[in-house]
Amino acid sequence: MMTVTIVLVAAYIALICTVSIVGFAWFLRGVGFWLRPPVLFSPWLWLLIWVCFFAAFLPTVTDAAELPSNPVQRCAAKALAGEFGELEQWQRQGYTKLLYLDKPPTEKLAWITVYNENDPGCNETGASGRHVSHRMAAMIDKPWATWVLVDLDTGYQLRQIFDTGSRRNIWRAQNPKKCGSSRPPAQTWIDLYYSPAAMRTLKEKHNQSWVRPIFIF
Repeated sequence: MMTVTIVLVAAYIALICTVSIVGFAWFLRGVGFWLRPPVLFSPWLWLLIWVCFFAAFLPTVTDAAELPSNPVQRCAAKALAGEFGELEQWQRQGYTKLLYLDKPPTEKLAWITVYNENDPGCNETGASGRHVSHRMAAMIDKPWATWVLVDLDTGYQLRQIFDTGSRRNIWRAQNPKKCGSSRPPAQTWIDLYYSPAAMRTLKEKHNQSWVRPIFIF
């Protein structure tokens, strides 16, 4: 509906501008204005210039109108349009679901941590029985395959819950000072799988923990 409205408004503006431009050109032609060469007197030239300008501008208007107003759904629309590179099939499924939700996803402030199969108590299979991958994340009390869009400082990451962890992690997320941490309190906890190679990159940056928004759907 928004797209139709914007296109109609743009068409109305185009009509007014076209009439004005053609009228202006006929006026110049009638009074013998000093424009040279004479072709500049032609109203059809000015009309053609305006049509070309409008044709170039209209796709930008309609594309902007078609993007959702919700930031995470806007991210999903851009991802599906290929702006972030080629998607795997599971990512396409997740972003499609996010884009067409009847209501916005559930937003929570989360204490975000990372893990891999080399950590104590971990192996190459999550609690769901699925092999670990960059698709996987761990949370408490979430059904397997729950989608989560994680808002990191480097950009959004789409994950699915296929693993779990200690319930105490939620308490630690909500009570950082009692754990001797200076990070801000969060509502919940999520653990993101990172491969050993990716984990080494994080260690080089001295950053393996964040308090950031996540969107659950």
